[in-house]
Amino acid sequence: MSESTKNYDRGDKFEFDRSIPSFEEYVLVDQSRVYIEQFYIGQEGHWVLQEYDNPNDTLKLVKIDFEMPLKDMYRRVTFEESQSPR
Repeated sequence: MSESTKNYDRGDKFEFDRSIPSFEEYVLVDQSRVYIEQFYIGQEGHWVLQEYDNPNDTLKLVKIDFEMPLKDMYRRVTFEESQSPR
C-alpha cells in the first residue's frame, strides 16, 4: 500500500472486492512503516478490522492457514528515519 494508492485500496477497490461472493479476507501492507490492516468476515457476516503495528506481532490469516511475523515481512525494508519501526 503506497501513499498514492492507499485511499483507493481502502475505498473503491475494497468496495468492489467485497461484492465478490468468495472474497472473505483482505490484507493491506504499508510500505512506509510497520503497519498492516487485515479485514475479514466475522462470525456474524460483518467485516472486522485487525491492525498490526508492532514488529513483534504475527499476522494470522483467518480464512486460510497462514501466519507470518511482521519482522519477517519487513525484513528487507529500509524506512526513512522519521518513519522507522519501533
